[in-house]
Amino acid sequence: MNLNKNVFLLAILPVIALVVLSAFMLEQQLSVIGQANKLKKVIQLSLLNNEVVHQLQKERGRSNVYLYRQNKSNFSLLSQQRLLTDNALNKRAQYLSIEQDKAIYPVSFLIINQMGSLVEKRENIDKLNITSKEAISFYSQMINPLIDSLLLPATPSKSKDVDDLLFSYFHLSKAKEYAGIERALLAKLLSQGGLNDQDEKEIIQTRAMEATHLQTFGIVANDSISSAYQNTIKDEAFINYAKIRRNRIAFINKQRWFEDATARIDLLHNIENEIAKSLLNQLDTIGQDNKQQLKISLLYGGMSIALTLLLFVKLLHNMAIERRYKKQLENQTEELHLFKLVVDNSHNGVVITSPAGIISYVNRHFCNMSGYEANDVLGKNPRIWSSGETAQETYRQLYKSLKEQGIWQGELKNKRKAGELYWTSTAIFPVKSIDGTVKSYVCIQKDITQQKKDKEQIEHLVNHDTLTGLPSLRLGRDRLAQAILSAKRHQLITAVMFIDLDGFKKINDTFGHSAGDKVLIAVGQRIVDLLRLTDTVARIGGDEFIVIMTDIKDEKAISQVAQKIINEVKRPIDYKNEQLFVTASIGIAQYPIHGSSSEELMQNADNAMYSIKDKGKNNFTFYH
Repeated sequence: MNLNKNVFLLAILPVIALVVLSAFMLEQQLSVIGQANKLKKVIQLSLLNNEVVHQLQKERGRSNVYLYRQNKSNFSLLSQQRLLTDNALNKRAQYLSIEQDKAIYPVSFLIINQMGSLVEKRENIDKLNITSKEAISFYSQMINPLIDSLLLPATPSKSKDVDDLLFSYFHLSKAKEYAGIERALLAKLLSQGGLNDQDEKEIIQTRAMEATHLQTFGIVANDSISSAYQNTIKDEAFINYAKIRRNRIAFINKQRWFEDATARIDLLHNIENEIAKSLLNQLDTIGQDNKQQLKISLLYGGMSIALTLLLFVKLLHNMAIERRYKKQLENQTEELHLFKLVVDNSHNGVVITSPAGIISYVNRHFCNMSGYEANDVLGKNPRIWSSGETAQETYRQLYKSLKEQGIWQGELKNKRKAGELYWTSTAIFPVKSIDGTVKSYVCIQKDITQQKKDKEQIEHLVNHDTLTGLPSLRLGRDRLAQAILSAKRHQLITAVMFIDLDGFKKINDTFGHSAGDKVLIAVGQRIVDLLRLTDTVARIGGDEFIVIMTDIKDEKAISQVAQKIINEVKRPIDYKNEQLFVTASIGIAQYPIHGSSSEELMQNADNAMYSIKDKGKNNFTFYH
């Protein structure tokens, strides 16, 4: 009888592990299906948001044309566009009246409260009581939150393909937004026939932002979307618009420009619709795949429960008929082999240890993932693949969670046998006997290294300039804010320099944008080489840079660095068979003398830079 009990216990432990594993897989699949359904609703709202964005962009362009060319023809076109905008807003409102779960749609009610303002602004436009700049600003304030909401589904998606489509959707929408702003700004040509220097500067900056988002779109878009985009840019409107852009703004054919600009924006919107179709198709595929996996999980769970009951019945039978013990033992051995076969072919790494942490089993997927063979790890502790880079607090939380909750889930940074580091999404839970004693621990791992790398790459693209590799304006502002906090804590000085290149536009016009890119890269590197590791150089757009100097004890050091930058920038830059020359105009503001916030310091440094430009350029000055 004792022998029968021992055999039963030996057979039941892997079965219990498989039951728990099946339950875990079932919970995961139900969670994924639920998230996919929520995600589909969020994306459907994002598509409606984007249609509103497209119509608002077109209304913004028509409004600016009407403001500059105040005739009945343009007012009629504007009125027709407003009807299209209202139709898109009504479709969005109808959807939100059905789907009102604010937990699922954290920004689903954006701009609803701005509808009254839209009516008011339209009346001001009709009466010509508003400037073009105010109209552009108002429409952009409505449009930008809706574009930003396109990235909201990336948080719960857990799918690289879906995330890539969402990021390509977002960056294409941002590029189209800047194309629309450019069209609105250039509408001034339709009436006045010319632009001042500030107008041209805004248009150049807008084109640069559009190019940056199109470049990022090209990186994250999948092959299908990239192919559709490449076919689109062969359209006559794209080709004509590229030719127009190469001309000086003052010489642009006004009517041809507006028609091609509008056609180009509509073509970009067609690409957005292609991405939207791909997103919904991808979600349908994910839903079907997970439903299939759910069926498999249910099958495994049912098999596990059925086999557990079968073993129990056989044990009772063997206790009554001892002579059938041998046959029963053979049946159990076959069933154990079946359980091992199921776990061995799992798509997750599975490790089973004793209560003391001694490895007793690893499946095939774990060996493929870690590079270790089973003989390398059996009888040893899982510490052999520890990277040493996982925080000790994570392990403390792991043991605490196992003790109090009976399961731990999290991310661990491990090391393969060859020494390569990799990340795993890990779940650990105990297998207990009937009396509650822990008999073993089951560890399930999934390799998420590539997901980590993709996330880091996207964060780098968001925070760094794609041309020079320098920090972007966003990262520069963040570091300036940190530098101000450090200076305040240690009672030191922090300085921000606003640098604008003199003569850069002439180089672009004379030698082309490739020469301009060469200058920007060279200047950025020269400035970096002059500074300390604790200082920051950021490109904030066009030919403008900022330098953030931290922990300054003597303000003379600021002037010395500024003079060094001026001397380095004016050195010639070799380009093909030419030597290119630019100089630097630098405005400086320092904390705490010239401001207590990053916004105030940057504004004052910018003002100082324009002051030195008015006085002859190629010099620096502090804010007064």
